[in-house]
Amino acid sequence: MDDGTWVEVGPLEELPLDTGVCVEGVAVFRVGDGVVARRDACPHRGGSLAAGRVVDGVVTCPLHWWRFDLVDGRRLGAPDVVLPERRVEVLDGVVRVLVPPPPPRRSMREVLLEAAHDEG
Repeated sequence: MDDGTWVEVGPLEELPLDTGVCVEGVAVFRVGDGVVARRDACPHRGGSLAAGRVVDGVVTCPLHWWRFDLVDGRRLGAPDVVLPERRVEVLDGVVRVLVPPPPPRRSMREVLLEAAHDEG
C-alpha cells in the first residue's frame, strides 16, 4: 500500500507561529513545542488553512472563519467536523510531512456524471 511520500518542510525554528505552511496539500503548523499537520483544505469551502491565522492552537479559515483546534482537528462549535491528520516528524531539527498520494485520475465521463448528479 502506498502511504505517500515524505517531504521536507524545513527547519523547525523557521516555521512561523501565527500561520501554517502548505506542502502539497498538507498544512503544517507549530503548536507549542511541537508540530501538527492537517489537510490544508477547509471542509466548508476548501480555503487554505495554512493561510489562516493561528492563535492559541486554533486556526481560522481565511474564507469563512471556521475555526479548528489544531491538536485534535475538531471544529469549534461543531466537534463532529474534523480535519484529517497527516503524519509529521522532526528529525535533527528538520520537519518532514507524509504527503498522501494523489487521488486516482477520473475520466471526463465520471466528472460529468458527478456534476449532473449534483445539479439534480
